Amino acid sequence: MVMSEFFEFIRKYGKYLGGVDYEKVLKLLEEEDYRLRLVEEHLLGRVIELEDDKKTKDLIVDGERRRLRTKLEFLKRQERELLDLIAELKMRNVTLPELKKALLKLKLVRRELRKVRKLLKYLESE
Repeated sequence: MVMSEFFEFIRKYGKYLGGVDYEKVLKLLEEEDYRLRLVEEHLLGRVIELEDDKKTKDLIVDGERRRLRTKLEFLKRQERELLDLIAELKMRNVTLPELKKALLKLKLVRRELRKVRKLLKYLESE
């Protein structure tokens, strides 16, 4: 069903939805459609024409913030797991050359953590 047909269906039969404010639902659906279009264009790498629209800019920045926060949590969890692994390997008296792979991975995760924190700090200051 095409979105316009869906909107027409809601307008026609909305009064039978048992107290649901269908105008509010339509408005939310239209905003969601607009936001998803912006996210899709951003993911595809297309240049988004902002036209000095503060609402559009806020949506993009908010989406980027959420993405970075999720990535930050993932990297923190990965860092904890690597630290636990290194501690476990040290308890088992594993030699340093055998630990190098885990230590290198920890170094890369921490570098990525610094990048994400820096980007988040930049976005929070806007």
